[in-house]
Amino acid sequence: MRKLFALLIVLSIFSGLCLCSCAENAPVSPSSITEEEMSERETVTLRLTSPTRGEIVSLANEEITEWITTYKPRCVGDNYGKGNHYAGRNVTFTWECSVKVDGYVLNVKEASSSGTGLTFETENTSFEAAELNVNTEYVWSVEAMLGGKVAAKRGGRFKTEKTPKFFDVEGVSNFRDVAFFSETLKQGMIFRSAALENATEKGLALIQALGIKTDIDLRNAGEGLAGVRSPLQGANYFSYPGAYYVESGAKLTDATYQANMAKAIEVFADEKNYPIVFHCAIGRDRTGTLAAVLEAFLGASHNDILIDYEASFFSESGCRDKAAPEMMTDKILEVYNYLADYGEGTLAENTENFLLDIGVKKSSLDEIKRIMTK
Repeated sequence: MRKLFALLIVLSIFSGLCLCSCAENAPVSPSSITEEEMSERETVTLRLTSPTRGEIVSLANEEITEWITTYKPRCVGDNYGKGNHYAGRNVTFTWECSVKVDGYVLNVKEASSSGTGLTFETENTSFEAAELNVNTEYVWSVEAMLGGKVAAKRGGRFKTEKTPKFFDVEGVSNFRDVAFFSETLKQGMIFRSAALENATEKGLALIQALGIKTDIDLRNAGEGLAGVRSPLQGANYFSYPGAYYVESGAKLTDATYQANMAKAIEVFADEKNYPIVFHCAIGRDRTGTLAAVLEAFLGASHNDILIDYEASFFSESGCRDKAAPEMMTDKILEVYNYLADYGEGTLAENTENFLLDIGVKKSSLDEIKRIMTK
């Protein structure tokens, strides 16, 4: 009897173990698994496909990119007289994900910046960003979001090519950023343009989005709204008829125009005035002369100054008078040579001496450098 009782106990224990073992290995109904448990069990992997690590990306269109890549002074070729054909390109970011997720967060920032940069949210595995600067190294990352959490993250790095950066402002021609040539200067601070009066509502909205606070008008009284007011509502307005070139026109060597230029330069010494746009009628001659002086002062090279000047020939306004581009490039070379020969120093040093001589304060020049340097 005792043996039978012991056998029953052993059989009972063995049966219980089998039931537990079966329960542990039995398949679990998918409906019983929460989304959080599923996200923990799945392996989410990301692969960044474009831009590739170290890639150089052009924000310019194909015509300007080709012109810059093979650049030679005075060789605009068949790009002259074709209207406004400078609209740039966005940067397209693409990636792949191993599973379907709720969405993605794209982060893009300048590699040298300690800030947060730009953040975009999307449900797609691609995104076009229009807010990037030229001649800038960027780091970027994508976060795959699942159940309100970051399920995976990947990062990359690329650089944008050194090209002029135009803005397609409806109703306004020849509108671009001046600081394209330097990796150490802030972009989005100084813009050059043709006359602003004909900006459409959409064009004015873009100018407003750029945050422009100050309009420096280099035209003479009687040209549009010159000397009257700015078409940019709420903008500071300064009217200083500008010089153009050295050996002809309203000469850079003329005392009256030198005094006007000194006043215009002083505007750039007040940080509250930024961002600033300066312009004349077509955005090439008077605007080009002031741009050349500013760029030379801020460290531009010979080719940087010529490229920025000749970029006007990709615009309608820059070709409006049908002046031969080779002849006009020789005109801006007058300005370059005048500044380069203005002393025994570098182009930047000689340009600073020129500006001091025409009446710009040394403290103002130092402040412009501080404001514009990253």
